[in-house]
Order: sequence, then C-alpha cells, then structure tokens
Amino acid sequence: MMFLPLAMVTACSPPPYTPPDTGSDEPSIVVTWPPPETTVTGCTVVTVEVENLTLTDFTTNPTDVPGQGHYHVTTPLGYTAVWTPYALIAFEEIPETLDNLTVQLVSNTHEPLLDANGDVYEYNVPLHFMPGECTEFGAAASDTDYDTSMSDTGTAR
Repeated sequence: MMFLPLAMVTACSPPPYTPPDTGSDEPSIVVTWPPPETTVTGCTVVTVEVENLTLTDFTTNPTDVPGQGHYHVTTPLGYTAVWTPYALIAFEEIPETLDNLTVQLVSNTHEPLLDANGDVYEYNVPLHFMPGECTEFGAAASDTDYDTSMSDTGTAR
C-alpha cells in the first residue's frame, strides 16, 4: 500500500490575481460563472476572467496605480467590490426578478475604468434572481455577507 504525504493548508488571503499577458494594454472582464439565464437562489459564486489588469486589494492599496484595480459586482440589491477572480455573492432579501448581474472594472480608488471611447469596461449577465437561504459551501449569507474575506460591500447602484 502506498501512502502519499499530505500538505496542511491553512486559511489565508488569496494571492493577487495577475492575468496572463495578451499582447494588448486594453483591460477586459468576462463572467465565467454563473451562465446567462440561470436561476440563482439566495446566493451564487461569481467567477470572472480578467485580462490586462492586476486585481489588487484596495483596502491595503487605496492609491490609483495604472494597471491595477478590482471589480464591482452589481445585483438589484447593490454592489460589492471584489479583488479575486471569484466571490460568494449573497442576496437573500432580493425580490423575485429577472435582472442583470453586472461586473465593472474599477481603479483602486473605485473609479470606473474607461476605454478610449469613454465606455466603462463591464460585462452583463441576465439572471433569474430568487429569494432564499444562502447555502453555498454550507455557509449562511449572514456568515459570509458577500464573503468579506475577499470583498467589501456597497449599496450604490
């Protein structure tokens, strides 16, 4: 019988996400989960693919630095700021609705990043939102509150 050594994993903040070099200076963001038209109840994990922008923890780096930033995830309840390529977004109090989940690239100072035409770098996913308990990963929304280990909540829309 063969035994494999096990490595102990301890809880810590994830490392900064540095996207691969695409040969372009234009940042971009795409939602890779949840898929469009999905029904989400209580909460959902949101994953994104970001190019040409290093995601940075704005709470420890609040200065505007070119090439760094984070993104805001907006639902009908407001937004949350996230600096990792994934987040658990809770919306237990949401009314049943069809609306967009929007992700928007912003600077470390929370200012929207704009392209050469003055348009915001953002991506929309239409979702069917349903109220309910957040049971992703066995956690309640009150325990995660937008998974504050990775993000900061806001209410502006």
